[in-house]
This record gives sequence, structure tokens and C-alpha cells, in this order.
Amino acid sequence: MLLSFNNPKFSVGRYDDKDEVEVARYDTYLSIVFWSLDEYLQTENDKFCEYVLEGEATTHYEYVRKWLHKEMAAEGYRDGYSAKFLNILDRTIKKIEDDKQRDEAQSPEQ
Repeated sequence: MLLSFNNPKFSVGRYDDKDEVEVARYDTYLSIVFWSLDEYLQTENDKFCEYVLEGEATTHYEYVRKWLHKEMAAEGYRDGYSAKFLNILDRTIKKIEDDKQRDEAQSPEQ
């Protein structure tokens, strides 16, 4: 939690994607968050932790979709994460994308 307090921009998914140093710091921030959640998921069968992971995946949707989602992930980025962790991420991204498609289909033509 201290990590998020020390990096408030990153904790809400904001960073300058044109600044290589900031991109690297954001990547490191999310790696620490996700590895921590994955470790906890492997030791506890905790629905709250799953809920937190779903929230983090939603907040950091663009990053997760690009680097960790099964259909888009860069080679090697999914290595080392547990199957349970990856299933939650993939399920969350699918839900977000299904919701977006549904919303687009229901919105009036502009």
C-alpha cells in the first residue's frame, strides 16, 4: 500500500507514455503490485484479493491488455505468473471489452 501512496499517479494509471523513464517506473510499479497479488493468490483462497486484482486490472486496463492479456501479450510477459492470476486478468479484460462492445452497440448513432 505504501507503494501506491508514494506513486499516486501510477496507482490510478496515469503516466507520461512519451517519457521512457516514467514508462519504466510505471512498469516496475505494476510489476510489484501484480507480483504481490499473484503471490497472495497462491497462498490464500481469498475472494477479496481476486476483487482487488480485478480492480487493478480495470484501472490499468491499457497496460494489462497490451502486456499481459492472452491475446495481446508480448512474448515472455506472462511467464512466471500463476494460472489463477492470469485467468482473473483475462476474465477481467474480456468483461471490460464485452461491456465496451455492448455500450457501443446500444449508443445512438452520432
